[in-house]
Amino acid sequence: MAGNIDYARLKPGYIFARQYFEIWDQAAAKIANPRTRYVHYSILADCIDGRWFSVEQKDVTTLFPIDVYAGQTVRIYSVRNGDAVAARQKAIELTVKRVPYERFGGWAYLWRVLPALCGYWLTHGFKPVPWTRLPNVDLTERLNCLSFLRVCYPDIVPASTAVSPAALEQMYKNGKLILEQEGMLQ
Repeated sequence: MAGNIDYARLKPGYIFARQYFEIWDQAAAKIANPRTRYVHYSILADCIDGRWFSVEQKDVTTLFPIDVYAGQTVRIYSVRNGDAVAARQKAIELTVKRVPYERFGGWAYLWRVLPALCGYWLTHGFKPVPWTRLPNVDLTERLNCLSFLRVCYPDIVPASTAVSPAALEQMYKNGKLILEQEGMLQ
């Protein structure tokens, strides 16, 4: 499925996944998600004057042009039995509300999930924690890109489990996420 992303096949409500590129992302991926390099997620919103925008968590939930990521490899997913229209609508509502980003580049999330990680490591040794063992520690007043997906698609992973890149990769393998496209943005 590699190649260039076909913008004509994009639809509002699809999930837009990008590969990691920051040091924090690389470290987190090695610890908790070694089988995937896609760690940044957003919801495609609309095509306006020929430009596609996604709703992303920056400082606040915001509309962001995806062509800024030209040259990057991305994946585009749909959600089996998911309501893409409702997901897009929820994403736009969050943009209007300007929900703040979870601060400290993921460190705050790490501190909340750390007790579960330490408990696992104490009993199983220091190795990647299975996605099913990471508890849901999402906040409602602040979002990161993963908790944002849960708000837009509440059933994307079990409610008691953290939405993680590893969990999303498993949902893809289980057929819950359908890979519509994978390739480079031009």
